[in-house]
Amino acid sequence: MRLTASAGLFALTIFIAANSQTVHAQSMNLTNIEANLHIAALDTNRANHIKKISKKTPTIKTVEYTIKPGDTLSKIAQAHKTTWKRIYNRNNKISHPDVINPGDKLIIPNKNEKLAERPLPANSSMGDNLNPDSSFSNTGYQNRSYSETLASSRSAPGNRYTPGYCTWYAKNMRPDLPNNLGNANSWVYNASAQGIPTGSTPRPGAIGQQGMHVVYVQNVNPDGTVAISEMNYQGLFTVSSRIVPASTFQYIY
Repeated sequence: MRLTASAGLFALTIFIAANSQTVHAQSMNLTNIEANLHIAALDTNRANHIKKISKKTPTIKTVEYTIKPGDTLSKIAQAHKTTWKRIYNRNNKISHPDVINPGDKLIIPNKNEKLAERPLPANSSMGDNLNPDSSFSNTGYQNRSYSETLASSRSAPGNRYTPGYCTWYAKNMRPDLPNNLGNANSWVYNASAQGIPTGSTPRPGAIGQQGMHVVYVQNVNPDGTVAISEMNYQGLFTVSSRIVPASTFQYIY
């Protein structure tokens, strides 16, 4: 009997020990599961946080645009639902808002893009007013210029255009033209409407018009360029000259 009781006690001890190990193993497994769940929760929170940051800082997309003949900053801006001033501020290669060259590439700024304000050039009017609708094509041609300041009293008799502007100079050079041609951008149209010959072929002594600017044709060159003189391209009462492609202008004869 004593031997049997001892054997039973030994078996009970082994059973309890085995159960204890099982319980301990189960506790360890639960601990590992809880740890894995905690890590997964941290990863989820981290991913959500990154998504929130991404939403708060949207990617700024820019559009590249190639300037076409006849384009102006205002036309380009209107087509891309922005302003000519933002395009000017975004593109440091534009030295003058009234002068853009076909073939050049511009970056159209995104509406959310913050831009530093660029000062305008002192003589930023090539026509009768500050007007970024005047574009000139000088690509591939040498820009030859001289300037002289004229006294404001040197208005030709019968010239009723505002002294110092391009229209005033054109009238001085062509006193036969009427005083009712209006602003520079309407000269060719108004001249044609009054029976004055107009066209796209340059001639010496013709008036050239492009956008808000008129010029006087001094000479037509064999290489398809014209030598012109003009006022208010470099400033009020300042006469300058350039050589540009003949296709830059429409002409009044």
